[in-house]
Amino acid sequence: LVAEHGLKDEEGYPLSKELLLLWTMRAAHQPLFKNRGIRVNAVSPGPVETPILKQFRAVLGDARVDSDITRVGRAGTSADIAPAVLFLCSDGARWINGANLAADGGLEASINAEVLGF
Repeated sequence: LVAEHGLKDEEGYPLSKELLLLWTMRAAHQPLFKNRGIRVNAVSPGPVETPILKQFRAVLGDARVDSDITRVGRAGTSADIAPAVLFLCSDGARWINGANLAADGGLEASINAEVLGF
């Protein structure tokens, strides 16, 4: 899809992530899941110290990744993300469906605040 529409490599990841979030909202209300009592949610981690972080550096560049890490104080770890996933799988999240949980140390909030000028 990215190659077909001439998108740059660094645009592919954010586009695919946005499409996944749209799919999450739509799938949450499709009979395939809804009629079976299956909730569909997404978790969006920020920069996390996993092997894929090297790929992000290769595609997005060190400056972008380092900037994101600086915004939140440190890169996350799998131990930072796992509790968010466990929560969404728990009965405590029984009324959460079609949502995206940003488990990103506040990265999304920081970027949105900057874009919105506050």
